[in-house]
Amino acid sequence: MHAKLYGIVIILALPLTVVAHPGEEGNHEQYRAKKIERLNRELRLSEDQKVKIEALFKERAGRQTQSNS
Repeated sequence: MHAKLYGIVIILALPLTVVAHPGEEGNHEQYRAKKIERLNRELRLSEDQKVKIEALFKERAGRQTQSNS
């Protein structure tokens, strides 16, 4: 039960970390990979979950790029 709650809290907090620490310019792929690695370590994600999270991060990055234009 607690693991699910922690997972939900982390997932909901991710957008805040992107705003608070946007990372270095042009290094978004490495930053995204580190976030996925950390989530995997903390939540023991399955391969399917990793793929879905990576797709969400890429989708969010695309939306951010469009809104910044």
